[in-house]
Amino acid sequence: MDTLQRVRSSCAAALSSHSALITIDAAAVVAFAEGPLRALLADPSLSSEGVDFPLVLTPDEDIDLTTLFCLLQFGSGYREELHAAVGAGASDTLLRGLLCFALTGRRPTAGALSHLRCAEVAEMWSIPRDADVPVPNLPGVTISKPGPLAVLAERITWVLNSAGAALEGAGAVSFSALFRTRSVAWRDGGGAGAPRVAPFVGFLADTFKAFRDVAPLPAGGEAWLLKKAQLCARELGRKFGGAGGAATELFGWSPEDERSLTVFADNVLPAVLRAEGVLVLAPALAAKVDAGEAVAPGEGALLRAAAVVAGAAVCEAAARGGAPLSEARLDALLWKAGKQLKYRGLRRHAEKDTVYY
Repeated sequence: MDTLQRVRSSCAAALSSHSALITIDAAAVVAFAEGPLRALLADPSLSSEGVDFPLVLTPDEDIDLTTLFCLLQFGSGYREELHAAVGAGASDTLLRGLLCFALTGRRPTAGALSHLRCAEVAEMWSIPRDADVPVPNLPGVTISKPGPLAVLAERITWVLNSAGAALEGAGAVSFSALFRTRSVAWRDGGGAGAPRVAPFVGFLADTFKAFRDVAPLPAGGEAWLLKKAQLCARELGRKFGGAGGAATELFGWSPEDERSLTVFADNVLPAVLRAEGVLVLAPALAAKVDAGEAVAPGEGALLRAAAVVAGAAVCEAAARGGAPLSEARLDALLWKAGKQLKYRGLRRHAEKDTVYY
């Protein structure tokens, strides 16, 4: 069983064994595929995919920055705190910090990443670590204490440091150097043939701790989700894998191979699919999400696993209706749609104790 088959099978098993907490409404899947999804596909504002940096970069520099961008796609559980502190959600905040990192002349090399300190990270990513707290019985007097975003700054630092350590352990100065020397791990024919996306996703998950998105479930077992590793494979393929691309031999996934990617489940997709009636939550879990309470790690994993299974079902229904699309394309549509007026105000489940979404 390859890595992506494991994602699909473990997510299906998770949903099957936790049907008391969450189910998929088959009729709503068809209704969504035949109605709202067609409208999303026709919306030109949702046609683009991925992120292209407003910087002049060599191909290897772009590979390095793209990989780091994907590693840093987390922090959704701090969405409300980030909006209050810096006026942006997790994805935008982390992208701004990444651009600041690059614009200040830094490069994501093994040494640079492994030696970053939390104070530097907090400054570049504009994340306030401290908050002024009133001193009891002393009007007008405050004391500085760790604020609600201090842990997020520490987790960003850990992701960066652990990535640098992994590169150093592999004897590579950068992500691009690692990929060029280790591509035998995901190319057919002992390294001489075409690159394959599932082994590449597995390579990322095995090499970098912050890509190994495997989460325990409420009643035992685990769900393989690999959101960021799959996103990285899609982004590197989109940017560099096309015919004549800068790294076709590394990331030139065939269209059929790329269709093996699942949706990149975070907290946006479950919210959109739930709003359309596709995902049906048990009352207690629904109440927790709607109240903005932090979900337990197992509950977050289950919601994301359900989105993976539902994403496949929606694509199957769309294909039967004459509007085929890949699950990666569906992911991009739903994620962007989640930022639009219709869906933007939805409550998304919040899980703070994670570096995976």
